[in-house]
Amino acid sequence: AMAGGSNDSLSRGTFLKTADSKVYAVAGKALYFSGVDAPTKWTTDNVGAGFIDMGAKTSGGEELTALSRYQNYLAVFAKRTIIIEYIDPDPKLNRGIQTLRNTGTRFPNSVTELGDSDVFYADESGLRSVQSRASTNAAATTDTGVPVDPLISERLAEVLDDEAFQVFGLIEPRTGNFWLIARDII
Repeated sequence: AMAGGSNDSLSRGTFLKTADSKVYAVAGKALYFSGVDAPTKWTTDNVGAGFIDMGAKTSGGEELTALSRYQNYLAVFAKRTIIIEYIDPDPKLNRGIQTLRNTGTRFPNSVTELGDSDVFYADESGLRSVQSRASTNAAATTDTGVPVDPLISERLAEVLDDEAFQVFGLIEPRTGNFWLIARDII
């Protein structure tokens, strides 16, 4: 449990990500973060530890599914929303940068970073990517998988919610290609 002590009010995280000197976790509609250089200390009596109720920032108060580094930010995924969040060791300096609506993932392990400014993920409609727009540096989604989207979306529709963790993304090291693994198909 993330509570690391007698405080039972913290929820168990469903997805964890290390970013700089802290560990971040999603649990329900909350983004939790550990203390600075204290990955097992999650209660607010530890320097830098705390949480953000992301429910108000997501459409319909969606449950959070995954996390990824994106440039100097943290991309917080829900099924139909991605929130780009500025993170700082001092929780008072954390702030939302941008919200991307009508895209996201229910497949946490599909979220895959390539470099520091490209994040691939499986959306219900196919393979997508969060990239920065060249002229503004603002995040935007791209339809990376258009040629294979019908095949991907058909396969992902067969994946039950309790099997969502079995969909994986990875970067093939020799070619640098993104691979999406859903059950027995790559």
